[in-house]
Amino acid sequence: MPVYVVAEGRELSHSERVDVLVPTFPKATVAVGYEGRMLSEGDDVELPESEGQRLVDAGVLEVPKASRRRSKK
Repeated sequence: MPVYVVAEGRELSHSERVDVLVPTFPKATVAVGYEGRMLSEGDDVELPESEGQRLVDAGVLEVPKASRRRSKK
């Protein structure tokens, strides 16, 4: 998945899928949950391309400039 950067002066509320251990008897059960977090300008976020492009078009995210380092041979 591509990595995007939150645009200057913007904030983004983002939820990530996490596994949650539920204490049940006799054995604990694993369930799926979501953890919310607030991202502010300059934070990186990894999103599917369709979601990321939609937020880039809205001006909330930016595509980071690829830093291409070339090694000297």
